Amino acid sequence: MTREEDVTAAVDEELERIEAPITFVLRPVAALTLAGIMQLACRHPGFSGSPRDVARAFITHVREYFADHDAVAVLDVLDRGDDPAEDR
Repeated sequence: MTREEDVTAAVDEELERIEAPITFVLRPVAALTLAGIMQLACRHPGFSGSPRDVARAFITHVREYFADHDAVAVLDVLDRGDDPAEDR
């Protein structure tokens, strides 16, 4: 087994073993920033599978947070982030 294969197997085992979720707190501006970065990543043709699913789930949660806080302008920015025509 190569070193890469050893590391990959070890990471897989560790992630399987750890069941406790990671909890962290973000200020709204940081959540919006990360959502924007993830929107950009999701448009890359090579970004697919589980990583893309995780990014889309995060973006969905951020949208829900801002919807719960009636942040209409922020939601508009998030909608624009899904539209490549809005890239500048």
